[in-house]
Amino acid sequence: MTRGVALSLVLAAAGCAAPSTRVSKTAEGVRLSSYARIGVMPFGGSSADPDAVAEELAKRLFRMRYSVVYGRQLRAALSQLGVQKGDSIGDRTLRELRRMTQIDALIVGALDCGSRSRLPRASALLIDANDNRILFETRFEPKECSSHEAPARVAEEISAALREALGREGKREMDFGLGLGTED
Repeated sequence: MTRGVALSLVLAAAGCAAPSTRVSKTAEGVRLSSYARIGVMPFGGSSADPDAVAEELAKRLFRMRYSVVYGRQLRAALSQLGVQKGDSIGDRTLRELRRMTQIDALIVGALDCGSRSRLPRASALLIDANDNRILFETRFEPKECSSHEAPARVAEEISAALREALGREGKREMDFGLGLGTED
């Protein structure tokens, strides 16, 4: 066993997991910049406050110049549609939610703070509100999960992943404009 692996195991056992690599993916042919109004649902999982991560993420999306529909507004609209907490949202309900709130996309996510036998995990999906297609996804092991700073740190990680995807999108467009890119 290498010293790095041993150190990682010790840190993980102490509840202070070493940072892990974030994995993010944008669906083929999707232009994230074309989705101007995003709804942010409260996060699922075992975090103490499901609204905390969503509120922090909504603030960051707003700073990224997105128009944001907050979780409380989405909950009110879903309640009018007869959807209760824990119910799944199908294509028809999502389209109706889009009509009521004018969202282009919806972010859903989960923060699982784990247990002694499991590392904490966070994930987020950006879903097209028109056709329920997954546009973007990211997942990672948060460095902190149980502190009061965890929602802000998780939201920052998710928004950083979106910024990176938007940066790659902008670079691709610039490369095509300069004749450096190739069309598939």
